[in-house]
Order: sequence, then C-alpha cells, then structure tokens
Amino acid sequence: MTEHARSAERERLAAVLEALRVEPTADLRVQRAEARWRVLRGDDVALRMLFAEHYRAIGALDQAARFGVVEPGWMRPRELRALRRVLLREVAGGSVRDLLGLGRRARVPSEVADLIEIPERAVARGSGLARAFATIASFGGVLWFVVVVARAVVAATQGVEVLDALRAVRVEAFVAGVVGLAGTMWLRRHPRPRGDWLRRRDIDAERRAQALLPTLELHTERHALLRGWLASSWMPDHDARVRRLLVDLARERRRPAEAGRWGIAIDGVTTPDERARFAVTLHAGDEWMRELERRTERKPGRLGVDERDTLIRAGVAPEAIDRRWMTNDDRLTEIEHERVARVLAELLEHPTDALRHERAAIVRAASKAPHPEVRRLLAEHYRALGEHAQAGRWGLADDDWATEVELRALRLDLLEQRPTQPTRAYLGLARHDRLPKAVADIERTGERPEHPLAMVGGAIGLVGLLALVVGVLLLPVAVTLALLGIEQPGWLWPTIAGCGATTVVGGLAAVGGLVLGDHLEARVSRRDAYARELRRRLPGLADPAERRSLPLGALESRELRTRRAARRVLVDASRRLGRADEVARWGASIEGETTADEREALAARLARTRDPMRTYVARSHREPGPLGVDELDVLRRAGVPVEAMDGS
Repeated sequence: MTEHARSAERERLAAVLEALRVEPTADLRVQRAEARWRVLRGDDVALRMLFAEHYRAIGALDQAARFGVVEPGWMRPRELRALRRVLLREVAGGSVRDLLGLGRRARVPSEVADLIEIPERAVARGSGLARAFATIASFGGVLWFVVVVARAVVAATQGVEVLDALRAVRVEAFVAGVVGLAGTMWLRRHPRPRGDWLRRRDIDAERRAQALLPTLELHTERHALLRGWLASSWMPDHDARVRRLLVDLARERRRPAEAGRWGIAIDGVTTPDERARFAVTLHAGDEWMRELERRTERKPGRLGVDERDTLIRAGVAPEAIDRRWMTNDDRLTEIEHERVARVLAELLEHPTDALRHERAAIVRAASKAPHPEVRRLLAEHYRALGEHAQAGRWGLADDDWATEVELRALRLDLLEQRPTQPTRAYLGLARHDRLPKAVADIERTGERPEHPLAMVGGAIGLVGLLALVVGVLLLPVAVTLALLGIEQPGWLWPTIAGCGATTVVGGLAAVGGLVLGDHLEARVSRRDAYARELRRRLPGLADPAERRSLPLGALESRELRTRRAARRVLVDASRRLGRADEVARWGASIEGETTADEREALAARLARTRDPMRTYVARSHREPGPLGVDELDVLRRAGVPVEAMDGS
C-alpha cells in the first residue's frame, strides 16, 4: 500500500470512528469491524493507535490496550490488567498472537511477552526434518552402539584380551553413544502427542497452561488462565483436572459459591455448603438447564448427582429434572417408557403423520440402544397392527415370544434387505449379544470381503517397509564409520553398498506392495454385492418362499446381469410355489422365460386394476426402457389399448 493510500485510509477510519462517538449506527459498526480486521492483519501503527484512542474514549480498556500494545509506554496500568485478563483466556488455545494481530516474527511487547513466549516454548516440537534426523540418530546410535559392543565381545571370545578389545572400539562406542543420546534427548524435549486431534489439542492446551500457571501471582490472572483452559478442554479427564484447579483457587480466595459453580460437574468435589451457596445465585426459571450449562460451562452429557442436588436446592422440582433430562444420550430411559407406550397406543386408535414420525424416532433410538421394555412395547404394537416381520424383529430377543409366523416373516424381510445392511444393527443387537437361532444362519455383517491376494500385497509392503527402515538406520552408521576412518575392515564398503541397495529395494517393494493391495481392494469394492449374495446364499435355501425373497433385494442392483439372474431365480421359485401370475410378473421382461398360460394369469389380475400398465410397471420392478415382446403380450391380454402401449 502506498503512502497516499495509507493517508486516505487513516482519514476514512478517523471519520468513521468520530461518527461512531456522535451517533452509533449499525452501518458504522459494520465499517468499524471491517476496518479492525484489516488493521490487525496489517502493520500500520498509526491505524492501530487510532483504534486505541477510540476504545480508550468509549471506556473499552481491554480493546484500547489490544491496539495500543505496539506503542511502548502508551498503555495505562488498568488497561494493561484488563488486556492481560483477556489474553490469559486465549493462552490455552494458542491464539494470543492472533488476538493481538502480531505475526510469527513480529516483536513481542514486553508487557505481555510472558503470555506468548512461555506457552510457545512449552509446545514447541521442532520441524519435521529435525524430528526425522533426531529419530534416525536415536535409533541408529543405539544400533551402532550394540554393534560395537558385539564386535568387542566377539573379539574377546577369539583370544584377544578384553581390555584390548574394548580399547579398539572405545572411540566408536563413544561416538555412537553421543549420537543416540543426542537424538533421544531431542525427542524427549520435543514430544509429539499421541491420539486423535482432540486429545492432541487438549495436550497442547495443558502444556501451555501448566507452563504459565506457576509464573502468575495474581488470583485474577490465574482465574482467567484456568477459565480459558477449561474452554479449550474437550476430553473429560482434562476438563475434570481444570475444574479441580478452579475449585482449589476459589477456596483459596474464600469464595464458596465459586467453588460450587466449578465443582458440581464432578461428583464428590464440592461440599453441601458450597452447592447451597451456588444454588442461591442460580436463577432457576423455566430454562434452568440452559442456565446451569451457561453458568458452569459444562459440556453436554449426563447430569451428575451434585448437579441434581444443586438444582433441587435452587428450587427445581425433582420430577421436572427427571422429565427434562435423559441419563444417557442415546438410550431410552425408564422415564421415557410411559411416553413410548402413550405414543404407540394413540397410534393404534388415531393414526396421524405426527404420531408416525414419533414412532420412527422411537424405532431409530431403540435400534441404536435398545431397552427390553421398549422392545416389548414395539413388538406388541406391531403385532396389533398385523405386521409380522416387525413384531418378530422386536420380539426376537425374548425366547419363545415371537410366533412361527412372525419369525418366518422376519427371515423373509432380512433376506430382502441389502447385503451391506448388518443384521445385528437392524435387530438392535450389540456385537456381544447372542444372535437367536431363528436368524443365525442368514446373518450379514455388512463388511465387504477382502481379495484373497490383498494380504499378499500387504505382506510385501510390510517386508519392504521393514527393509527400508533397516537400510535407513544402518546406512548412516556405515557412512559415518567410513568418513571418520576409525577402522577400515573389509566388510565396511560392502556394508555401505548393501545398506544402500536394501534401502532402494525396500522402498520399491513397500510402494509396490501397498499399491498392489490398494488396487486389489478397489477391485473388490467394485464387485456387485448382490451377485455375491445370490451365489453364496441361494444354494443353502430350501424353502421356496426364502428363495423368492433373496432375489427381491437383488433387483436393486446396478448390474443388469445381476438383475436378470435375480428375475430367473424369482421365476423358478414362483413355479415351485405354483404361482403362474407371479412367474409372468417377474419373467415377462425376459423374452422366452414365460409361457402363454402364465402371461394369461398375470393379465387376468391386471385387468381387474384401474391402470393395468402402471400396475405392471410398479409390481414387476422393471428397468426403464421399451417394453419387450412378452410384456406387450401381457398388456394386450389385459385389455390395454395398442396406442397406449406404443406411447410407452
């Protein structure tokens, strides 16, 4: 930005800020927010000082110090204290520099240097290249030291004096020890947290806060730091640790209400007096749960015993707490069973869309975390509706509750489902639950099978990766020995060449094996699951009804060949059942699969409907496209005009 543009920007900003003092409007506030964003990301000190003077004039002490911190000696003590309290809340999250608008290489003001430099040193891990060299040095040094000691031991066993053998390798052992120790110390000084990104973020927040906390003397600053640490903690163990520190600080300051405020989220931490003192300050109106979450900054989760006690002391009725709060996020509790029974009973008497939506929500919740009482209510409800498959689904867990008709309908329903639908998940059973014998033989796990050669590719990749690691670790050791010229045994240079070859070959083998495994897995994922299900399960089904249900689901396949195979299976099963109309229903779309009598039986059924063509298309699940010869014959026999068939 040129100097002329900078001057114009200063004049424009000064005009906006002056207008805000006289008559603050929403448009002016938006312009101020946009200018503030630009100023914090720029390096114009004059613009920052304009904002600093503006905020000082309106009494925003922390904001005045935030913009004026770049000017040495400008801040007043009250403004500095307000700014430090604001920044301390951002220490755990590592956003102090961003809040002040300071770049990574910008000069840190001395008044807040401890809030930036100490936390940054606590989480510094070094660059990736330095970590790679340190890892190689650590493992390579240890391996080198072991090899040197082994050589001395071998020499001692071959008649060489022990002292002479040790004296011959003392320099190598010293260098190896120094290299390994240096790499290990660097890794210990710059650790990398393990686990998922939430735990890594919590670990970083803990390191920043723990490094700065001992240096703070004022209770207000320690309180602000702990509040920011609590806001940055997502893991339960870290949240509990911060709350205990807040409780200790509140007791040190002799504030029992504060101790109750931060400690009731952990059962057993607070005393009855502290909970009573905090309950007095809790405005427990209609939104008492929202008020509790706002005041205690608790995460969504189970309501603890101490929290319940505090709410009761604040005047909330225990019945209201039980009705409002579920003790588990996904599980229908005993309190909810009355509502479930009421919804299902009303649905039998007065079925409405709203009640059906509530029943669908109950079914989804029961599938994720089923309760025996809820399963029984659903099973009896569907039995009253005459839906045998659903009654068997929810009554299957109770021995001898479901009838033979319901179990048979459930088996047919399971066979018609997608091959990727896990049977246990559909039935609401956990992995460790026993699967009833009635459906154990048709269980589907929902997992895709692995290619038989995929493990070979993975094994090749693993062996290549190990060879690559060994080559990378041994190559620096051999090269270091050669460069130092400590000893020149006959195997030194061949070892260097062997390590280099091992590194190259191992790397190529690792890449090739992993690529081969991924390619084979991709081929498996492209295979049709419906076709595999037909080939695997159909020979084991003797019941014609079950042989008919299995290919019904395969009609949803994307492969035309699989759909045609499913139709042929349906035709065969329908013939075994003696259903001529069903034979034509499934086989008319395949020319030559049906006889004239079978097509006549289907046409007689279609003729009794209002729109035979639409009924046939819907019931046969045919693919989009022109009608076949046998299909035209069926529709002609059903009385469909030729013009309508030609238009199709």
